[in-house]
Amino acid sequence: MKTHTVTVHQGNKKQKIRVRHETIILDALRHAGISGIHAPCGGARTCGKCLVKVHGAVSEPGEEELRLLDEKRIKEGFRLSCAAKIAGEAEIYILDAGAVKILEDTSFAVRSLKPAVTLVPVNLPKGPDTVFRDHVSAVLSSFAGVSGSVSAGESVSVVQDMAACMDTPDQPHYFLVWQNRILGGARGPVHFGAAVDIGTTTMVLYLVDLHTGNITGTTSSLNPQRSCGADVISRIHYANTRGVEVLSTAVRNEVDCMIRNVCGSCGVDPLHIHMIVCSGNTAMLHFLAGVPVRQLGVSPFTPAFLESLTVRNDELFASVHPKGLTVLMPSIAAFVGGDITSGILSSGMYRLQEITLFVDLGTNGEVALGNREVLYTCATAAGPAFEGAHLSCGTGGIAGAVFSVRIDGKKIRYETIHDKVPVGICGSGIIDLVAVLRRKDLVDETGAFAPEGTEACGVQVKQLENELYIELSDKVRITQKDLREVQLAKAAVRAGIEALIDTSGIDRERIARVCVAGAFGNYIDVENAMAIGLFNPSWAGKIEFSGNSSGEGALEVLLDESALCKAQGIAQGAHYIELSGNHTFNEYFMEHMMFP
Repeated sequence: MKTHTVTVHQGNKKQKIRVRHETIILDALRHAGISGIHAPCGGARTCGKCLVKVHGAVSEPGEEELRLLDEKRIKEGFRLSCAAKIAGEAEIYILDAGAVKILEDTSFAVRSLKPAVTLVPVNLPKGPDTVFRDHVSAVLSSFAGVSGSVSAGESVSVVQDMAACMDTPDQPHYFLVWQNRILGGARGPVHFGAAVDIGTTTMVLYLVDLHTGNITGTTSSLNPQRSCGADVISRIHYANTRGVEVLSTAVRNEVDCMIRNVCGSCGVDPLHIHMIVCSGNTAMLHFLAGVPVRQLGVSPFTPAFLESLTVRNDELFASVHPKGLTVLMPSIAAFVGGDITSGILSSGMYRLQEITLFVDLGTNGEVALGNREVLYTCATAAGPAFEGAHLSCGTGGIAGAVFSVRIDGKKIRYETIHDKVPVGICGSGIIDLVAVLRRKDLVDETGAFAPEGTEACGVQVKQLENELYIELSDKVRITQKDLREVQLAKAAVRAGIEALIDTSGIDRERIARVCVAGAFGNYIDVENAMAIGLFNPSWAGKIEFSGNSSGEGALEVLLDESALCKAQGIAQGAHYIELSGNHTFNEYFMEHMMFP
């Protein structure tokens, strides 16, 4: 098969890869493990957002590409990576998405400092008359309360580490211990862990000193799997048709990269990371583990595993101590994953008498309701509209994204992330904009625009190719189709909440607090969310933003070995309500398609 050399430029990095003739650019980048391409539709050629700039031999644009890209952009060298094929030597420039606004801050407070993986010093007996039956016995004799927990037949590597101690008996030696089992030797007294939130769109990693419980450093990134689709369903489809390996390798490599980055900035050797806890939805945890997801994508949506997994670090990650442990949070159901288990854990709702409504606003809109006596959960397919995908000018939380819209005097004003020139609009901005348009009657209760030419607050309803729209800037507009996407998303979330409350039999008046989780939720204007019908007005005064509750739950498990047992109890005891085919959900969905 004929191959070509392709040079990929990404920021200040340059990489050469070999690509087979007529390979689609997006596929070539995926298989080379190069992330950074945003492809919300997963390469189905429907969103037009996987832009790259190309110099060299590539295929001529086809009908689909011409429909999504104007002639001017094509002349400038821009192509859709999901459509253009490599035809010879070429250079590909991945467009810089800008600085990403990802919620890293956490109010996490250490309640208990008892990590599951401990670092135990070995003080070998010394003296000329000291005689040992064997080296293993000598080392075990210095382990308080651990003696007899390991034998020569249990782990060759442990025996090797123990024998190595005897070569330098006067030097300090340390071993990693988990549940009274010796995992292996460790270098020095430094003892770190990492808590990782693997979100569908963004990822956050916390570096933690396991001696003190202090968060030493934090880093974040976009999930590289976004080149395989914006939402879970798109990625499951990709994994089922092209293999789970691309998604698995992408997320593992990204975690490794994040570890190296945060350790480099904090002056910590990655080999001193002895334990990692990973939280994420059920699909993300399957992708991380490299487990097939075929049954996860078809009814009755059966996951390969729901229980917590505890594996050696080197089964998943290359940078950290190989003999340490990685824990994957337990999930509740196929579409209520470890991130919701973490959220329930970190919110404390599982141990309180008061009724809490927990809402994670993302592509799936997971909801939990209950207290220490009972927990109900559900998931609604809200779609990625609130994360900027599937909208004509939608974008994630990047520099230049419109994140806030308001009426200032007689004008509509907006703010962008980092005060950059507007490049698109993200979820919180969309909610604000729709609320403003409703208040000014530029959009009616059915979600339809006012007639062409209607004007208010400095904006006017316009029409292009039989579709009405309103323009905030030359780069930001909202179309009639975009409005429908927002309606579908907010109706799905609200209907899921109302149907779950009805199904649980819990009186609405008993709901004492509403925890809104996730980075997107943290930036929502509550009043505007109520104005479009996403939040119930009766929640006024009860709403609190939980921030990155998924990451906080992972932190809790990292620092307290008993927290994993609590998380497993939450996952096993929660009642999952399936909403597909649920008549109550369907009725609420139709009702909440309308704007108040």
